[in-house]
Amino acid sequence: MDGLMFDFFFFNYGTNRYGRKYQSSEEMKHKYSIFAPSLETIRSHNNKGLSYTLGVNEYADMTWEEFRKNKLGAAQQCSATKKGNHKLTIREVILGVGHFKVLFN
Repeated sequence: MDGLMFDFFFFNYGTNRYGRKYQSSEEMKHKYSIFAPSLETIRSHNNKGLSYTLGVNEYADMTWEEFRKNKLGAAQQCSATKKGNHKLTIREVILGVGHFKVLFN
């Protein structure tokens, strides 16, 4: 199976695993166009042999804007947000560290 076919197979596996239902083939193509670069980032990172790996999770087919709109609540008034101790990155959200791990060699 060539790389593109494997990527699309993996995309379909993820959509089934996380219960994604797309309304049209155009929407599916759009979501795959978001997923494919995320998967490439995961592979590139994992090939570096660092102490942790990235993996695909249920957010890999979402843009940052979609995630923010649908998954993040209103800003909370806790010490981390008041002091600005933590800034959520797209990598933490979309790629997920330690979530559904898939290792690529």
